[in-house]
Amino acid sequence: MRLSLLVPFLICLALPAAAEGSEELVKFLKPVAADANVHVLCKKEQECGLMNSAGELILEQTYRRLVVGPSSPGIPRQVIAEPVGGKTGIFDLTGKWLLQPGSDYEEMGYLRNNRIAVKREGKWGYVDGRGKMVIPPQFESAGDFLTTAAIVRGRDNLGLIDVNGTPLTPHKYIKIGDFVDGVAEFMDADVVAGLIDLKGKEIVTGYTVTGPLSEGLAMAFKSNKEQGYIDRTGKWVIKSKFGVRGDFSEGLAIVDAKGKRGYMARNGKLAIPFKYDSAKAFSNGVASVAQKRKWGVIDRKGRFLVKPELDYIDSFVNDIARANRGGSLDEYGMSEGAEGLWGVIDKSGKWIIEPQYESLEINGDLIKAWKGGYHYFALDGRPIQVN
Repeated sequence: MRLSLLVPFLICLALPAAAEGSEELVKFLKPVAADANVHVLCKKEQECGLMNSAGELILEQTYRRLVVGPSSPGIPRQVIAEPVGGKTGIFDLTGKWLLQPGSDYEEMGYLRNNRIAVKREGKWGYVDGRGKMVIPPQFESAGDFLTTAAIVRGRDNLGLIDVNGTPLTPHKYIKIGDFVDGVAEFMDADVVAGLIDLKGKEIVTGYTVTGPLSEGLAMAFKSNKEQGYIDRTGKWVIKSKFGVRGDFSEGLAIVDAKGKRGYMARNGKLAIPFKYDSAKAFSNGVASVAQKRKWGVIDRKGRFLVKPELDYIDSFVNDIARANRGGSLDEYGMSEGAEGLWGVIDKSGKWIIEPQYESLEINGDLIKAWKGGYHYFALDGRPIQVN
């Protein structure tokens, strides 16, 4: 598990696929690539399996709980499987059990850098890839070794350890973010903030940094009058005269003035004027924006490709976006009254899935919607018949 931003995985209730101590492989119903996108499919509680993006069942629905992990370059995708008795194991999409389901752990993370975070009797420690305990349970929470360091929580605060469990920092931080290009934002209990590296060295201090590096820059604040973007050394690259409200994406960042939002280029100049009430980051040349609580889509010159007529449009992913009609929603898509109905639009505003669903989410290469039951679609809107 990760401590900074927990990625929302597909979770559902499961039985173990292999007996305790068994060395046999997980048996898939159909061939599956080691890095494939797979999805949890439950026919009812405690009867869950996996399906591929074509809607084909690839793992029998005999599991109590499955958690599909994120993709990682060069590593087969991993799945946490929890049996009815509460003991948990991990297998990957090659069918190999990385940690047998009979292991006596309450919770666990994923195998990264030959370490798996495990929870026993309320405390977290780490086992290696063979299941041997290498860092005894002692932490209140523990993150995966996505890099050479992991974030752990002591009695009160966060710190960093290396793969041997050696502390790289004291447990003094109230926040350590995601590491990008070897650095992460931090804030300690004394509200000192900045950037920290993988060795635990505070390489930049005196700034409030609000997120990881994006396109080589981090959004930072030093005072009410000093805000903008710094590089990984703490050097000001852009000191903005505008209020900064988002990371750079495709060379543009969201800024505001007098309650309106626009976009700034990397030269610090305003690229798209302040004329929106809400705005989202650019993706493949388009961005969702709102005027007078109605949402539309603009291009990089601020021209409307889709007129602001919908009640919400999410950020675009793979040239499509969730959209709502009839709802009363805030700038994050949360209901403030009427729920409305959800569908999916493309960059031209065409509905590829009509707004008729109570909820809808885009998960990798699959769209999952709810209307009296789950409905599945490909990214082009084609219905997928689950087999």
